[in-house]
Amino acid sequence: MNMFFRIMLDYDKLADEIVQEIDEKHFTSKTDTFLDPAFAGGQLLKAVAKRLNKYGHSVENIRSRLFGYED
Repeated sequence: MNMFFRIMLDYDKLADEIVQEIDEKHFTSKTDTFLDPAFAGGQLLKAVAKRLNKYGHSVENIRSRLFGYED
């Protein structure tokens, strides 16, 4: 019996859960940077940006602190 299935994940929800595990001090800092080493759709960086925005950082500050890499 062949069974093919596709794992369905809500990547945005998963990214939000991962970001919740990051210590708050990194979001209150004005200089800490964030790297997503498997950028793909950018869900992790979007979740980080939302949280940085919640702490009152400017768009310019947020953009200068987020980095992604995809090979």
